[in-house]
Amino acid sequence: MSMLNDIGGEQKLRDLVELFYDLVETLPEGSSLRRLHARGHGISHARVEQFNFLSGFMGGRTYYKEKHGHMDVKLVHAHVSIQQADAENWLLCM
Repeated sequence: MSMLNDIGGEQKLRDLVELFYDLVETLPEGSSLRRLHARGHGISHARVEQFNFLSGFMGGRTYYKEKHGHMDVKLVHAHVSIQQADAENWLLCM
């Protein structure tokens, strides 16, 4: 049994990711995250890749690894200067 199954499968994970990014896009605490995403591929891209990553992380299909060849969080974010406050805001929104 995987964590993904424990939360209700892929659709529940998609719902979680969509709600997370809805919060990032609307809450004041999401402002720094919006700026970080604006420097990259944008939030719509992040919605897809977050689901892809979390699916594999939670024991489901490894969409991210299939697409990118790895699941290295540091490598994923190597181009981004993430501050402690950014990480805390990410957790708050999640």
